Amino acid sequence: ILLVDVREVKSRDDRDFILERLLQSGVKAELRNLDLGDFLFVARLLPQYRLGNPLDSEEVVLDLVIERKREDDLIASIPDGRFMEQKY
Repeated sequence: ILLVDVREVKSRDDRDFILERLLQSGVKAELRNLDLGDFLFVARLLPQYRLGNPLDSEEVVLDLVIERKREDDLIASIPDGRFMEQKY
């Protein structure tokens, strides 16, 4: 499942554009407040394999995190050190 950061929007007036386009394309996606990156993938256990309450979600974060940047933000993030921190 692709998690999309809640702050990742097309514009102030079109906050759901990215999520809606992903869902229309057949991508299983959800909005969530992410501490790291703009997009990341999780694997969620099927209900029959969950421990405890079968309605609880058990997730594993996969090793792919996507940080989306505009060109001007990328250029500004190099001298101030954010680029290396986010890259790591």
